[in-house]
Amino acid sequence: EGGATEALSDYSGNGLPVTTKGDPTWSESGGHDGSGAFVLDGKDNLYAGENFPSSSSYTKTAWVCRTGSGGNTVITGDVNSGGHALWAPDSYSNILSGGHNQNWDIVQDDVVLALDTWFFVALSYNHVDYTMRLYKNGVVIDSATVDSADRNVTDESIYVGSFGTGGFFWQGTIDDARIYNRQLSSEQIYALYTQGSDIIRSNETEETE
Repeated sequence: EGGATEALSDYSGNGLPVTTKGDPTWSESGGHDGSGAFVLDGKDNLYAGENFPSSSSYTKTAWVCRTGSGGNTVITGDVNSGGHALWAPDSYSNILSGGHNQNWDIVQDDVVLALDTWFFVALSYNHVDYTMRLYKNGVVIDSATVDSADRNVTDESIYVGSFGTGGFFWQGTIDDARIYNRQLSSEQIYALYTQGSDIIRSNETEETE
C-alpha cells in the first residue's frame, strides 16, 4: 500500500526493508483489497535479507492469487542448508505445502490451489512441541509433528515469490506477506483473515489484579 516504494518499507521498527529482484510490476489497484500489490510474472521476487527467525518458532502469512503454473513459491529461504518453505509448486501439482530442510511437504493441502482466486495462507511452527500447521483462509488444513532432523531452520534468508535464488517463481500476486518470530494461535490467524491486524483476541490477554 502507498506505492511501490512504501510497500517495500519496514514499519515494524526493525529497520528491515525489502528489495526487488527482476522487474515486478506494481499495481496501484492490485492486491486482495485493491490497495496495491506487486504482480510477479514468473521471473521476479522480493528479498528481505538474512532475517528469518532461526531455530525458533515462527509464522508466515500472505494473501496470494495464482495466475499460472510454475514454481509458485510464497515465502521461502533455501540458500543454505536448514531452509524453510511455503509454496504450491508444479512438482506438487500446485498444492499448497510447507516444510523444512529439503522436506518441503511436511504439511500439505489435499486440493490444488485454484487459479485466479485470492487465498489467505499461513504456516506456523512451534519450536517447543515441534508442531507445524498449515492454514488456508483462516482454517487449519493440515498439521504434523516435525521429525527431529528437520526441527531447526538455520537458513535465515527470506525470499517472497521464489525458492531462494534457485527459481520456482510465483506467477500472480502476493500481497501483505508477513513473518512473525512466534507461533500465532489459530484465533489470531483467523482474525488476520477476517478482520485484519488491529483486533485483539481473547487469548492475547490475561487477567491481572
